[in-house]
Amino acid sequence: MPPLRDSAPTSDAVAVLVHDLQALAHEYNALVRRSWRHLALRPSELEALTIVAFATEPVTPTRLAADLNLTTSAVTDLLDRMAPAGLLERRPHPQDRRSVHIRLAPTGERLAAELVAVQEAAVRRVVGDPSRAADDGPRSLLARLGSALRAASAQALPVDPLLVRTP
Repeated sequence: MPPLRDSAPTSDAVAVLVHDLQALAHEYNALVRRSWRHLALRPSELEALTIVAFATEPVTPTRLAADLNLTTSAVTDLLDRMAPAGLLERRPHPQDRRSVHIRLAPTGERLAAELVAVQEAAVRRVVGDPSRAADDGPRSLLARLGSALRAASAQALPVDPLLVRTP
């Protein structure tokens, strides 16, 4: 992929930023795939592991199905493959006995820690030691952008009937 600014539109600063974020997301996803290539996981399994590893709130099968764009039965099959491998585990939901929370199992925790180490090394190569920075401008900007993108993703997008999948 070319450097972030080389192919970005130049007429609008916000458009350039959106392009850069899309390119950054692409590179992040490629890093995840390369880092975990040796695991021979299916793309949906790799994505499930990443979602659970970096979730800020408990992950249920319903949420995982929505995040992966899979049916809940497909997520059940996915969990049935990943649990015996020691990657993910089901834990009883504390308030709803019909549901479970999905957590990293010991092997999944180790792999997530390895991924974080690879990511941190990549960031340190670019920014050095962030603890020495005089201000947290880039970190604050990323946090605000993340919040804005989360809020935007929570809003429904217009649906084009031609693009809707039918069973």
